[in-house]
Amino acid sequence: MRVLVFEDNDVNRRLVGRMLKRLGHETTFAGDGASGLACFADGQVFDLVFMDLELPDMTGYDAARRIRGSEPELPIIALTAHAAGDVRGRCINAGMNDCLGKPMRLSDLERVINRWVAKRQGHARS
Repeated sequence: MRVLVFEDNDVNRRLVGRMLKRLGHETTFAGDGASGLACFADGQVFDLVFMDLELPDMTGYDAARRIRGSEPELPIIALTAHAAGDVRGRCINAGMNDCLGKPMRLSDLERVINRWVAKRQGHARS
């Protein structure tokens, strides 16, 4: 799969990148909202997006809303150190499909990928 990861932290980028590579996925990284959104403007196609909520130039919520305008079926998964309580609801209200807490384990990442790819494939067959 082609995965776009919005993440401004170098350590988190390397960690998520290694995990996605281990799972066999091709990964593109965006260090801020504008560069991630530019990937879509350039015509790049992704199967899944992971979205940090705290980007330098905009929130992950804002970036997700903008992606939703042109990619209504694309799974967007929040990556946050604050996955409890109100944050999850705010993610869903912004158009994200799920929320994955940091730090994450490989098994957590694989589980969330499998869940949303299967849902998207099932929706495409309907």
